[in-house]
Amino acid sequence: MFISIDGIHNIDDIIKDNDYFEPYKDLFMDQESFTINDINISIADDKWDLSSLAPEGKNPERYRFCFNRIKRNEYKQLLKAYDMFRFFSTGPLQTVNLFYHNIIIKFINFLSENYYSNLTDIGYLDYLDFEEYQGTEAYSPETQNRYKYAVHSFLNFWAGLNNTNMDKDLEDYLLERNTDAVKAHNLNNRTKLLPFAFMNKFKDFLYNQIMTMQTDNKQDLYEYVQLYILTQCGLRPMESIILPRDCIEIDYIDENKAICYLNYKSTKKNSDKYVYCKTRGSAKLKSVIDRVLEVSNDEEYLFDIRNRTSKHLSLKLKLICIQHCKDLGLLKSSESSSFHVTKTATEFMNYGSTNHKSAVSKLLKKHPEIPRDKYISIPKLYQFRVYFATELHDQGVPDPIIAKMMNQSDEKMWGYYVRIHDIEIQEQEKEVTIKLSADILADEYKIHGPKAKERTRQIKRALKRPVKTASDYIEAAKLAVEDVPIRMMEGGCCIKSSKGMECTYDDVTDISKCAYGRCPNQHHFIFNIPYYYEKCENLLTIIDYNLNLELPRTNFAEHELKKLQNIIKAKLTPEMKELKEKIYNNKVDILLDKFPDLEYFVENYDKVIGEMNKWVSMTI
Repeated sequence: MFISIDGIHNIDDIIKDNDYFEPYKDLFMDQESFTINDINISIADDKWDLSSLAPEGKNPERYRFCFNRIKRNEYKQLLKAYDMFRFFSTGPLQTVNLFYHNIIIKFINFLSENYYSNLTDIGYLDYLDFEEYQGTEAYSPETQNRYKYAVHSFLNFWAGLNNTNMDKDLEDYLLERNTDAVKAHNLNNRTKLLPFAFMNKFKDFLYNQIMTMQTDNKQDLYEYVQLYILTQCGLRPMESIILPRDCIEIDYIDENKAICYLNYKSTKKNSDKYVYCKTRGSAKLKSVIDRVLEVSNDEEYLFDIRNRTSKHLSLKLKLICIQHCKDLGLLKSSESSSFHVTKTATEFMNYGSTNHKSAVSKLLKKHPEIPRDKYISIPKLYQFRVYFATELHDQGVPDPIIAKMMNQSDEKMWGYYVRIHDIEIQEQEKEVTIKLSADILADEYKIHGPKAKERTRQIKRALKRPVKTASDYIEAAKLAVEDVPIRMMEGGCCIKSSKGMECTYDDVTDISKCAYGRCPNQHHFIFNIPYYYEKCENLLTIIDYNLNLELPRTNFAEHELKKLQNIIKAKLTPEMKELKEKIYNNKVDILLDKFPDLEYFVENYDKVIGEMNKWVSMTI
């Protein structure tokens, strides 16, 4: 049975007499509705509400599937059929389904706008057009992979309905994963370890507030307690909200030694089943929870007022930190890079969701003493989890025990949140960047990249007085890296325009562009020649492999060739030009003393340039 898009008028046109749905037909025999866990869903409705299936601690919005944004009825019916198939074959409680559902809506709206009527004919280049249309280049590598997964699943469903095959090049591309980019993104976006000095102040502040505040505003008390629990126990944010009433457990080693534990229900992101866990508690934690028990009336849960998401807790954390920035050491913090975000109070009024902006504006009106134009550093909730794991590790607790406390069942996650060496690494990186800046100040080599002239000028502002010795350059470089932060990375470094500037999610700089090497803050140097030359050789191998397959994959080869040619034009060409200048001015010996890997390129300069010219002029 072959189905065409134009021939779809209702769900019956898709599933009637189709073998693909044969195992599930008894679940929707009348073609008008289906039932999941006693919830009856009308197929004709444009909103399928399964939110009553959301367990405590899960966002109910993830269980509401909407179809009213789909521009063409035929595609709407097809997506409804796809979602039904997913529900019956994989289970409706996979909340990630909604994420894929929304991606597919974007995809089929793209198809509608561009008059695609035969899904079977969609190929690799069509999907690249969708990526450009959607602007997925600006997304994180992980999100790009999810887009590929969603579209592959949807087109695979279509192929199954029609007993056909997806375009081979397209399927290969959709199944391809850029694991290096994902790793780079995850490493760059890794949750930072909060400073110990701040955490000590913050925990004491929360405890004192809780023990002295009036209990007439239960919501305020509960939020302070939930934040305190996160700092003490490393729970996921929602786990602190849905604690059972009898969460505190006291055990005795002997008659005089009591140990406090916290029992909690774990709410992992991709699971809809609770796991009951136990973690470390303390006498202070017990006294804080006792304060809640005095006013809470819920028989099952600790808190009788519970939000369905942790968004309110994130906002509460932000407001506390802005209001008490001086007392908590968050104003003009020398460790601002260890926090999630650093902005002025005025900037926070225009940062985040509408709810956040409004709440910050109200806070500033109520407290005019809060500085408006000075930088304030703010943590995020998950940083407390990192701090908890690191603190236990410092105390000698084995990784498997820490993982058990935090409900990390996969051995790969052992030690994931520990940042025990962060301070050492930061010091080592700072030393490297100081030496790099000193070489730039001494004109030993140039900065290359999108903003090379501007960054060079900013770094050289540190030359406020004449320098005569190498140590003078080092001292000037120390000043330079304070004003112009530099972070080393593969193939060069990130140079930002000013201290406290955060990577943003706009069209200028973001973490996905960072992972793909397209961020305008990324710069490179003459000593990166071997790195980019090797990348070119690897790309040539990939191109050759794709062209010599039994069924050559020319689209992939062209894609990789573009990458290679971009590297040559943007990276190798300016680096090799500088190398030529060094050779001409007899300054190679000094360069080779520092970077012996450049010797091959000095001795084979003309050969390498010839290869570059050949590769740039290649066509497929």
